[in-house]
Amino acid sequence: MLLNLASALGLAGTALAAISYKDGTDVISLSTSRVYISVNKTLGAMTGLTYDGIDVLGPVSGRIGMGYFDCYCIPAVNASVWSPSNPNPQSSRHYYVGESKNATFAVKQGTSSNGQAWIGLIMNDTYRPTGQEFQQWWFVRDGEAGYHSFTRLRFDNGTQGVNLGNVQEFRQVLSPNTPIWTQLVTNEQQYATLPSKAAIAKQVVVQDATWYYNVTAGNPYKTESSDYFTKYQYADMYGDHLAHGFYADGSNSNGTALGLWTVFNELEGYTGGPLRSDLVVDTNIYNYYLSNHRGASTLNLTSGFDRIFGPSFVYFNRDGSLQDLYKDAKAKGDRTFAADFYDEVAGLVPGYVPSSGRGDFNAKIELPKGAGVAKAVLSEIGRDFQDNVGNSSAYQYWSNVSSDCTVHIPRVRAGTYRLTIYAEGVFGQYEQDGVVVAKGDGNGAPLWVVWKGENHGKELWRIGTPDKTAGEFRHGFAPDPNHTLHQEQYRQYWGAHDFPTDFPTGVNYTIGVSSPSKDWNYVHYSRYGGTYSRPGYIIDNVNVWTVNAPVNSSFTTTGKNATLTIQLAGARTASGNLDLPEPSSNYSNVDLTVNVNGRQESLAWTIRYNESSSCSDRSGIACYTLAKKWTFPGNWLRNASGEVNVFKLALPYNASGGDVNFRNYSVSVLYDAVRLEIGE
Repeated sequence: MLLNLASALGLAGTALAAISYKDGTDVISLSTSRVYISVNKTLGAMTGLTYDGIDVLGPVSGRIGMGYFDCYCIPAVNASVWSPSNPNPQSSRHYYVGESKNATFAVKQGTSSNGQAWIGLIMNDTYRPTGQEFQQWWFVRDGEAGYHSFTRLRFDNGTQGVNLGNVQEFRQVLSPNTPIWTQLVTNEQQYATLPSKAAIAKQVVVQDATWYYNVTAGNPYKTESSDYFTKYQYADMYGDHLAHGFYADGSNSNGTALGLWTVFNELEGYTGGPLRSDLVVDTNIYNYYLSNHRGASTLNLTSGFDRIFGPSFVYFNRDGSLQDLYKDAKAKGDRTFAADFYDEVAGLVPGYVPSSGRGDFNAKIELPKGAGVAKAVLSEIGRDFQDNVGNSSAYQYWSNVSSDCTVHIPRVRAGTYRLTIYAEGVFGQYEQDGVVVAKGDGNGAPLWVVWKGENHGKELWRIGTPDKTAGEFRHGFAPDPNHTLHQEQYRQYWGAHDFPTDFPTGVNYTIGVSSPSKDWNYVHYSRYGGTYSRPGYIIDNVNVWTVNAPVNSSFTTTGKNATLTIQLAGARTASGNLDLPEPSSNYSNVDLTVNVNGRQESLAWTIRYNESSSCSDRSGIACYTLAKKWTFPGNWLRNASGEVNVFKLALPYNASGGDVNFRNYSVSVLYDAVRLEIGE
């Protein structure tokens, strides 16, 4: 409840309890007993941030030493079209929110029902050529070690059918410029000492935003983590991600251990669901509301667009180990965290729905036999949750299914959703449209769901574990043996894993004999090369993979059909992650073919340009997931004990292409799992 309504509506120049603000000519500042924020009116950016008197941003230099919001969402400026004579077309859709010189600012104050004073700064900015509106909120509460933020993007020029294109990126960036920070942290497993200045001074560019470090002495990063540094290495899937940021071990901060964290306590306005994979930290700390770095679908800015992102919480803590402070930050990544406060300020944040407009979703789920960890997702009706972008009012929620097969998702906007359930070890997924979440719902009987799973007869064999990742294969989740932190191998720059060395005669996998973790690579390439250690290209023994399936027990094929299922954790066509045909290549659409026992005809799957992601190039293990089932006559199979069925999985020979950063990169796929069934 908002008790001090008069002050909440904007009594300028006043203070409540230990909080205050100052409105100067160039800067507006907010202060509490623990946190100080200053926002530069000209830049629309946070240029000062202290916690317990410690400067955590450092001095402004260019775009570092500040916190800012930007997007790739305005119409292209100086756009040009690709041609052989213009192989690197330039177009800029980039915009720094608040730097238009037109931004306005307002301060609001109030006191919560528990007596806690709060103060908020609201920035309004308009990109005048199109009328795109941006709003940003910063809220601080007395005694709290952090600040809360909301972000809004709106476009409505009153003309139906206007489309400004996709929101390629929309993000919040914290870019410290101070030596106090010693480690960057993605999660409990993925963290690293920041590279030394000496290493950075002699780094060698090997790819877009990727460097090789040839300096080892005094560079613990290379000893602990990798020979390479890339921002993609520290990305993460949003499904179980709660917090990320920087840690100071005290060596450069007068002995004080510190944490600076972006906490994901509400992702309803984001897109892509729990499989969304994106940047979270490198030498900056990110909060990517929208992005297609690894092929996630993005929203189009059509007339009538209006969307709120957040709330998010930027949190500080101190006097503990990296793991202890990270665990403390994660505890704030709960959808019920600060819910009462968000209800109190909802009237100041157009489009944010308070608790009175929300309900809880509860379900009891009967999972298929053999199901492991399962997730339930609420998203837009009629679409796969990865494509939750049909309109600007489509929101998303998810939770793990508990060990007693129940699922509870609190604080869902009242509405009608698609329910999707997927589980480790189970092919396919369950989908049900028309699931209603009512205001205040959650006390009645839970939704009862029976998921039988996909079954097309007797399973003859499978490769991998269906879990929407390629993690069980070679160079997937396996720990890196060459560096002391033993991080997951897939996170390395992909060129660290030399396919021709690992598979000199290609992939030749025998069911029942071969091992997925050794004999099946995490990426299937059309060609391999163009890396730091292999600048040339290998095109033989690369694009065709062989699966040998010995028949251990005879079976009948007469009158039966066989079903081959391939699930992909990601696919890369020449379109990369842009969802547009790539004019520089013939491989915007790519055929993955399967030949059975040398037959003249093959099974073909055309992976389209808008299903492509840059997963393999950008250190991913799961991006935009896909699946295909073929049904073919059972008599294509050899069925006598001792015989061998041979399957050839092929990508086009020597196929490549991509955007300006990845023009010569290979077409590729990442397998999730493959299986063959024969009808009962």
